[in-house]
Order: sequence, then structure tokens, then C-alpha cells
Amino acid sequence: PAPFARLKELEIGDKLVLYNAKGKAFTYKVTNKVWVTPDKVEYILPVGYERVTMVSCIGDKVVKDGEVVEMTHRLITIAEPSQ
Repeated sequence: PAPFARLKELEIGDKLVLYNAKGKAFTYKVTNKVWVTPDKVEYILPVGYERVTMVSCIGDKVVKDGEVVEMTHRLITIAEPSQ
């Protein structure tokens, strides 16, 4: 139902691969996962080095347009380049 619906299944140390428009693969390792309220923007601010920060809604269930959606918190998953 959402691009990051299974994001919560990733664990610290898991690897993920992202592809650019030309099909080149980039490998990252999950280094941090936090469950926060939407006002905790410090996790999505620039940090001065390469990393991928993925944000997914999670928390109390809310029905929206007939679907159950997790809305009260955000699951922030951070991954850094891996060899």
C-alpha cells in the first residue's frame, strides 16, 4: 500500500541496494532506526556526509479513505554506504 510499508522489517546491519536512473547499484547498511513523533526533524536534517534517510508513518491506526493508516509517529531508518 505504500513505498515503505515493509521498512519496519529492516534491522540494524541489514544491507539494502538502491539504483540510479542508469541502473547503477549503490549498497548501504542500516545504521540506525528510531520511532519518533513528526516534530523530531533533527533526524532528517543534513549531516555533512552521505547517508540515506527513509521516513515511514507508523503508530496508532487511523482509517483514511477506507484504508488503515499508521499516522501518529514516524519510523526513521538511516543507512550509510557499505562495501
